[in-house]
Amino acid sequence: MVNGKSDSRHIKICHVNTTFVYKAGSARRTFRIITALADKGYQVIQVTGRDFLLQEDWNLANIEFICMPSLIKYINPIKDIMALYKLYRLFKNIKPQLVHTHLAKAGILGRLAARMSGVPYIIHTVHGPVFSKNIPFVKRYTYRFLERLCGKFTDYCIFVGQELRNQYIESKVFPVEKTAVIKSECSQFNFTLTDKITQEEIRFIRNKFSYNQDNYLIGYVARLVPSKAQDVAVNILKKLRDKGVNGHLVFIGEAHLREEKRYENILRKLVKKLNLNEYVHFVGYQPNVFHYMKAMDVLISTSKYEGLPNVAVEAGIVKKPLVTFEVCGVAEIIRNNQTGYIIKQGDTENMTEKLIYLARHPEVAKNMGERAYLEVSRLYRNEAMIEKQLLIYESILKK
Repeated sequence: MVNGKSDSRHIKICHVNTTFVYKAGSARRTFRIITALADKGYQVIQVTGRDFLLQEDWNLANIEFICMPSLIKYINPIKDIMALYKLYRLFKNIKPQLVHTHLAKAGILGRLAARMSGVPYIIHTVHGPVFSKNIPFVKRYTYRFLERLCGKFTDYCIFVGQELRNQYIESKVFPVEKTAVIKSECSQFNFTLTDKITQEEIRFIRNKFSYNQDNYLIGYVARLVPSKAQDVAVNILKKLRDKGVNGHLVFIGEAHLREEKRYENILRKLVKKLNLNEYVHFVGYQPNVFHYMKAMDVLISTSKYEGLPNVAVEAGIVKKPLVTFEVCGVAEIIRNNQTGYIIKQGDTENMTEKLIYLARHPEVAKNMGERAYLEVSRLYRNEAMIEKQLLIYESILKK
């Protein structure tokens, strides 16, 4: 101890993620945290699974990365047992003072291994629900049991949204005093960037999809994964076009993992089957995602479950209404009928009608987008995610 505070030079903190792909929001959030810890002088080790891709300009100078191929996102009993044993051996060897796990499966395996190997302190971040009612029954109850088990020896749990936190407290996974909500912040740079996007840049992007500027562009910003249910969005586009709306659906995002690429193939086959090849556009990951979002007329989400949907925040930044199925956390950002529409999960008819209404009343869509911008500015512009996170580490390590 130095002046009542832990000497960070002698404290080793290990983070564990199943995936660490820079295009994913959870990886970007984790990277900001571990770089802040490294800057404070902590010894930082980042354990990642098989799927691991860093951005070229990320500074890794003071962070040790360990890749563990058996640690994968999707359930595989043999690999999961291997990953648990390897994490246990790793923690026994490197002896971290604190292990911080992220995401569902890394959270279970990482915390079990940390407990087995005698790690003094364990923190977990919940990025999304693992026992939502929209998750298959067996998987849902298995994860809830495991979360309750691991919750008994988790010192602190961080949530990205208040509704998500309430779910875990009500399910008796964590007591309220061992939890906190820390939302992913939106930097001033993002707000400034979108304000500087010109009409010429918007026209250039719109022209990629059609020479007809009157086309109704619907943007879906997300990884191509089954939980995001992009296939439902394709079917909604079919309904729109059958009802006379000249809609085009733009998927901004890609499948990161090999398991997810199978879903992308299913999506493309569905598009072909419905004769929508000319009207559905797969543009992949876009570094300038806000430019693409700004060029859309409306944004949608047909996701089955979320923790706190980033797209709802990003829609506000680009002044676009979001039409979304009801998922955890969305009501914390979207004011229904004012800054967007929150539709009952799976109600494709209602979502179709809301999209038709906005297509035929562009002034309503514009006003919704303006109100969304004001709401997101109020909630997120000054969010200090890193500072709050560091305070939690310091309070635990002082023990």
